Amino acid sequence: MGLPHNVFYVRLSSRDSRAMENLHRTIDAGVPISAVRDLLPVNLLANLTQYHPSLVFSWGSIPTPANQRIWSKMRSGDYFFVLVDNTLSYIIRVITRFVRKNCKMHTME
Repeated sequence: MGLPHNVFYVRLSSRDSRAMENLHRTIDAGVPISAVRDLLPVNLLANLTQYHPSLVFSWGSIPTPANQRIWSKMRSGDYFFVLVDNTLSYIIRVITRFVRKNCKMHTME
């Protein structure tokens, strides 16, 4: 039996228009693969297209110390519970994580 999966919580306020815009753009609508193609290794891109042929659903983070601690614990198969105004709005499973200098991406389904 494998290791148990971690569960991470992301708490957002609907009054934070930037956070809501990013949530809609990256999780609800998805990011066109064409927009991130040059940022991703070919093997990761091939894996992601198994989930959707033209979109990537991702969550990025600013590299603060708190985010770095969370990032270092994250594994494929882990979950994010996204609460908006303390209401569970999304349950997201991590497919893979990708780190690139000046670009961090969590890919999800």
